[in-house]
Amino acid sequence: MKTIMIAALGYNHVIGVGEDMPWDVPEEYQHFLDTVEGHTILMGRVTFLLSQPHLKDTHNLVVSRSTDEIEGAEVFTTLDAALERAEQIGGTLFIGGGGTVYAQALPFADEMHLSYIPHPTGGAFEGDVYFPAFGGDPWEVVQREDRGSYEFVIYRRRSG
Repeated sequence: MKTIMIAALGYNHVIGVGEDMPWDVPEEYQHFLDTVEGHTILMGRVTFLLSQPHLKDTHNLVVSRSTDEIEGAEVFTTLDAALERAEQIGGTLFIGGGGTVYAQALPFADEMHLSYIPHPTGGAFEGDVYFPAFGGDPWEVVQREDRGSYEFVIYRRRSG
């Protein structure tokens, strides 16, 4: 199973403020939806509930300590249990957030597909949810594209 973390983030790694994102970049969100379509995606409860209406043709796995049933998803109390289920399903697994899920899943990721959102004034986004810091050594940039309203970067974990 290939595991890919997919996220939109500010250059300061902010991914959220409260239960929302601090930007509105429709073309980046459409890229996210197009990328995960037809695959398995694993998210935390809050992130899934925000994205659920738009996730079509995906197999949705949710990690939640506060509920054991969410319409449209299989719910697990631990990341390990969700990863085990993803392994049974096979194919590509996308990790779609939020901050706690990203931090816990980072050691299992083979790739990261990150969309860096520039602040309109050149400053930094304020928020309270962050994408985890990751060292440069185990990761190499294999693709970088300026897509106008965001910069898209694919990182691949170095083997060995």
